[in-house]
Amino acid sequence: MLNRETKNQLAEIQQKQRELERRRNTIGENIRPIREKMALINAKHLVAIGTMKDEKGKLLYPTEKIRQAALTVAL
Repeated sequence: MLNRETKNQLAEIQQKQRELERRRNTIGENIRPIREKMALINAKHLVAIGTMKDEKGKLLYPTEKIRQAALTVAL
């Protein structure tokens, strides 16, 4: 049998847990459009980087790894 103090502590913990879950859901809703904007910015830069050519018509960044590095530097 739980005493009153323990029951109160458990109730407080459960209340805090519910509040944190609500905050997590709100954060998730707010971060979604930010992530979408970031993905769009990355994609635009990656397209530009992936199609850049030198004076001979060769790709400046021929491999995915090099393109990712150039994207990181650009951003």
